[in-house]
Amino acid sequence: MPASTASAAAEARAAGGRIVAVGTSAARALEGAAQQHGGALVESGGETDLLIGPGYRPCVVDGLLTGAHEPTASHFALLHAFAPAELLARASAHAEHTGYLSHEFGDSWLVLPG
Repeated sequence: MPASTASAAAEARAAGGRIVAVGTSAARALEGAAQQHGGALVESGGETDLLIGPGYRPCVVDGLLTGAHEPTASHFALLHAFAPAELLARASAHAEHTGYLSHEFGDSWLVLPG
């Protein structure tokens, strides 16, 4: 976790802003780094084996911009940390019905908890 990223996140939070991860890997990197430091996002290095899914409570990331994922994809499970299952099911049905392209092939979802 670069110092500049930790600093930018702290400044955004102090100003009342949200931390929106761009991609599921970014969400895992931010949350994983914070998890290694008691919930604080600080400059650090290394890798994470953190799996984010249903029941996980994010401590850094407030929302997520991600490619549209199929409900059976592991990336879709991560979305459950940011939105209720019922809402995700409705969004998936809408995406399928309207022809969204999945994953990195086109369409994206912005998931911001209410």
